[in-house]
Amino acid sequence: MSPFSRLLLLFILTFGFFSCEKIKNITADEFVEASIKAHGMKDSNKKNIEFVFRKYQYTQAKDSEGIIYSRRKIEAPETIDFHHSKNGFRRTFNDNPVVISDSLSFVFKVALNSVLYFYRLPYALLG
Repeated sequence: MSPFSRLLLLFILTFGFFSCEKIKNITADEFVEASIKAHGMKDSNKKNIEFVFRKYQYTQAKDSEGIIYSRRKIEAPETIDFHHSKNGFRRTFNDNPVVISDSLSFVFKVALNSVLYFYRLPYALLG
């Protein structure tokens, strides 16, 4: 056996010996809780939430209309808002209502709902 082969074998055995560590078995709930904590979301499981995602400010709040989902473009000279509640979907431009087609309204409503859904998903997994 050549010196290089012996050194390689010694390295592999040493690495294998010292890298063997008992893996802790954790439950799915412990995994989700650790993920929430690692991403700084520990106190985000509340009724009203606000966060920024891809240059938009997302909000979920409760009021007389029930749960209202909204999205606002940030860092823009104009204000464009999308609101979705049990009373329907509406879009505003500089606080003035904008009429959009039902098909486009549906696309915006689904997009807004999906972002907020996936934000809240870890909490739903915890039960």
